[in-house]
Amino acid sequence: MSNQSSGIDFFAGLIVGGLIGAAIGLMMAPQSGEETRAQLREKSLDLRTSTGESLADSRAKADALVADARVKAENIVADARLRAESIQTQAKEKAAELQSRGKSALEAQSEKVKSAAGKAQEAASKIIKRKGGNAAEA
Repeated sequence: MSNQSSGIDFFAGLIVGGLIGAAIGLMMAPQSGEETRAQLREKSLDLRTSTGESLADSRAKADALVADARVKAENIVADARLRAESIQTQAKEKAAELQSRGKSALEAQSEKVKSAAGKAQEAASKIIKRKGGNAAEA
C-alpha cells in the first residue's frame, strides 16, 4: 500500500513541479502576457494529458501485477493442496501397512500361546496319568 501511495505522491510532485517550471519559464520569456497565458494553457493541457496517460499506464501495470500475484497465489495453493493429499495418502498407506504388520504379529503370538498352552496341557495330562497310575499301583 505504501508503494502505491509513494507512486501517487511522485506523480503529484511531478505535476506540480512541471506546472511551476513551465510557469516560471514562460514568465521569464520575452513575450506578451496574452502569448504567455496561451502557452500556459497549452502546456497545462499537454501536462494534464501526459499525466492522465501516465496514470492510466500505472494503473494498467498495477492491475497486471495484481493479476500475476493472484495467479501465483492460486498456483501455490493448488501445489500445497496436492502435497497435502499426497502426504495424506502416504499416511493412510503406512497406517494400513502397520496395521497389517500388527495383525500378523498378533496372529503369530496367538499361535505361539496356543501351542504353548497345548504343550502345557499335554504335560499336565502326562503328569496326571503318571500319578493316577502310581495311585492304582499302590
